[in-house]
Order: sequence, then structure tokens, then C-alpha cells
Amino acid sequence: MKQRTRDQLPGTGILAKSQIASLLIAAAVALVACGKIPILQDTFVGCYAHEEDGDATVRVTNESDGYVLAIRDGGEWETVLESMNPTEPADLRDDWGEDAEMVEKALVLEGAAFVRLRKDAVLDGEQVPSRYFLAAFLIGGPMYETECSG
Repeated sequence: MKQRTRDQLPGTGILAKSQIASLLIAAAVALVACGKIPILQDTFVGCYAHEEDGDATVRVTNESDGYVLAIRDGGEWETVLESMNPTEPADLRDDWGEDAEMVEKALVLEGAAFVRLRKDAVLDGEQVPSRYFLAAFLIGGPMYETECSG
């Protein structure tokens, strides 16, 4: 007769390995669904302000054909860039020069770029106070993650 271990005996109050595994999987799924595991969240999707603790002025969404960047100037959101594509930081070297080494991830379209910078990044010889930076048309500069409202 095969000997059973304590965790396999019914009514002992100890969970079997398969039960523990099921609980861990269920907990992980719940955390992902609630957005509590940041590594699984999209790097760019969200809202950003031009000032720390400011109101959202830029919103990035991930649509089926790429990322969409919208801006708001006191009113409704207006899409300004559609189908932005992720690119390797090295691909920014032509436009950004050595500063491209400060970029961790980037979205680009027609000369515009929305980037996540390395921690403590320096651009044009100056420390950037935020991890995100927008370089597009007449708007740009450091961007700060903020709540999406409206």
C-alpha cells in the first residue's frame, strides 16, 4: 500500500500542493485583472500632465492599429497622432543623437516621439525631472503620469 503524506490526507487542515497551486494562479489572475501587477501593464497607456501634480493634458491609448495620442486644452480630448508604433531607442539616434541612449522605450510617428526615459536621464545636458518626455510639434517637454479625468 502506498503511504500518504500528511498534506494528502483529507480533513487534516493542510492544503495539497495542487490546491496551493490553484490558489496562487487564482490570486495572480485577480491581481492582473485589477491592474495591481505593474510589469504586466502597458508602459505608455495612461494620462500625463505637463506639470507635476497637474491636470491631464495628454492621453495615450493602445488601439488595434497602434497607439493613439490625444491632447486636451481645457476641453475635449483631440486625437493628434494615430498609429504610433513602438521603436527601439537606437532608431532615434538620427534625431536625438547621443540622447537616444537615455531612452528606455519609445513611440514614434512622423517625427513625433513619446518616450519613457531611463531613471535619472539627462537630455541636452540637463537632468529630466520625469520618466516620460514628449517631443511633438509645438508641444513637448517632460510629462508626468497623472489620473485620467473627463
